[in-house]
Amino acid sequence: MSNIDKVRIHNFKAFYTEADPEEINFNGNHLLMYGENGSGKSSIYWSLYTLFQSETKQNIEINKYFTPTHDEQLLNFTYLNQRPDFVIDVNGKITNPTDIGKNAEVEVILEDTTSLKINKDGKSETLKNKLEELNRHSDFITHRLLVNFYNFRNSKEINLWEVFVRDFFPFLKMDKNKSKITLWQKLKEIENNMPFNVNDATGKFKRSKSKVKQKWMNDEITAFNSDLEYWIGRINVLANIVYKEELKIKDNIEIFLKYDEPFRYDHYKDNEYVKDGKKYIQGTGYAAFNNPILKLHIKRMNEDGTYSLIHRPQAYLNEAKITQIALSIRFSLLDKTIKPDYPGQFLALDDLLISLDMGNRDIVLDAILNIYSKRFKIYIFTHEKSFFDFCVFKIEQRKQKKDWEIMEIHSNDLEGGKPVIIPSVLNPYDKAKKYFAAKDYTTASLYLRKELEKLVIERLPEEYTKTIDGQFHNLEHYWKLFIERYQKLGKVISDDIKEYFKQSKLLILNPAAHHNLNLPVYKLELERAFKLVEKIYDEYPIPQLNILLTKGMTLVFNHPTENYSFEFMLQGDLSINSIDSENEVTTPKCKIINWQFKSVDLWDFRKNNISNYNVTKKPMLDNFDKVIKAHIQLVPLSISAEMFLNNTNIKYTNSSLNDLLINNGINAYFNFVNREIVFELI
Repeated sequence: MSNIDKVRIHNFKAFYTEADPEEINFNGNHLLMYGENGSGKSSIYWSLYTLFQSETKQNIEINKYFTPTHDEQLLNFTYLNQRPDFVIDVNGKITNPTDIGKNAEVEVILEDTTSLKINKDGKSETLKNKLEELNRHSDFITHRLLVNFYNFRNSKEINLWEVFVRDFFPFLKMDKNKSKITLWQKLKEIENNMPFNVNDATGKFKRSKSKVKQKWMNDEITAFNSDLEYWIGRINVLANIVYKEELKIKDNIEIFLKYDEPFRYDHYKDNEYVKDGKKYIQGTGYAAFNNPILKLHIKRMNEDGTYSLIHRPQAYLNEAKITQIALSIRFSLLDKTIKPDYPGQFLALDDLLISLDMGNRDIVLDAILNIYSKRFKIYIFTHEKSFFDFCVFKIEQRKQKKDWEIMEIHSNDLEGGKPVIIPSVLNPYDKAKKYFAAKDYTTASLYLRKELEKLVIERLPEEYTKTIDGQFHNLEHYWKLFIERYQKLGKVISDDIKEYFKQSKLLILNPAAHHNLNLPVYKLELERAFKLVEKIYDEYPIPQLNILLTKGMTLVFNHPTENYSFEFMLQGDLSINSIDSENEVTTPKCKIINWQFKSVDLWDFRKNNISNYNVTKKPMLDNFDKVIKAHIQLVPLSISAEMFLNNTNIKYTNSSLNDLLINNGINAYFNFVNREIVFELI
């Protein structure tokens, strides 16, 4: 498979590592990543962008990203400061040395183990085709693109020429999609081969008198404009399909792009000069390329079915609506006729929807998850926690979480500032350590609380963990049960662990620590809490379990001499728990299903009539031992503990409860002194 398996970033952008590169595991899945501004989130996006866009560049153009003295270098600042041979002046400029940076690179490992890499040596020529194909069939879209659609003064028409040059031309092919050359490549070829004589002194250029050069230029520009007209017509169709059918927006709007002023080079400029304080104009025949105009027209349907043009849409339509239109135009490039299906193709989105409210985000996100994720691997980067949570909800709603890598990334003052990446698959304890390393002590405390709750609860029988009506207890209640249980099992909780819990009580147990993110959380308290968790891990293993009767089993007591029966269901396991040589019998809660006396269901012995017990709506729950004790106290029936145990069978079997207990080394009896049922291991 050609899906991205790993991304490795070494001393590039936000990622500084002394030895091995930072490795982000995509595992061939979609990616959702949250990180605040400055966390390193966009560094991953731009690392991918720089790598894949390098297929359009020569190695000498790539080298600048790894050259410390170059203005466009993208080397990590901490890495540069760690180099004793680098000299950085007061303005942050590197003045020495001039050599290309070492130990810096961006690498993508595909699922088939193919490595795509750029570093000081450029890109691997042996994998040029793979890199080219993946780049041509994939896409990168940022919020910046959308801003450029409406970042015009109200008095100006929206001219999308520069937007198309940068974000559309690299994906549109000449000769009506039959050529391998893109519109971007053709435009650069024309601009770099101008039939002009350049005046080095003035920077102006004069048209060459060579008819061959002029004809070549005319032919190339004509072909370029013809192809651009074709693509504009195609995009007009596709953009409206995206808007109405994929985004499902129904507001009678029609999107229309118009190439008002085509690209040309026959724009003459007069040469201006000053002599004796006076300005003179000389017709010298200097020439330059014009400023082409690619207008965005929006039409709205009238009641009679005709359309009216909306002049200056940025003044008439709100930002969310123009963003929808911009996305429709941009997503038109994802059509199969432009980007055919290709193994490993992806769609990288960086803070794409921040200008939309949540309702409009929902519309776009549905299209991404329902339509585009079937053809592309989706890589979503966002700095908004609410949008991140919303994406997680939408993914879980579709039961697609297994297809996604969900991560958070945080800035870090430690480890040279290397960002901390926290995958969602990490357990609460590992997440707490990651947030602690990132000095996000509040979030670390929340995950520590979750981990401590998990540790304590999984060491208790299930029936201990909830109230009689199925609600959860608080952590302090569980802690007391934890101490009691291990004491019964001969494993007394040490004083130092009790002290750690006491010291961490304000941090871990205080509801404000769980809900109020403004609560001051201190490093020392967290360190104690970490020690508490570690000691429970190391010193108090989960008791071994021998299950005698499983949750959901139904038992029936039949009185040997009276017309009386009683039916109940186990709500937990009847089990023997052990640590080393110490054992404990754990009895579950039970749900009362039915009873009858003298062929009358639900007979109330106290009132001598039928009870109002509702089996369906509000069933009674009681502990296993209390069920037996309650029968011993039914005076009219003269039931003993021995009678109950000998005459209670698993439903639809002849196996008595007492035989089961004895065969597993358990003696059950009623202690008349304490008036309680005792389960004693023989």
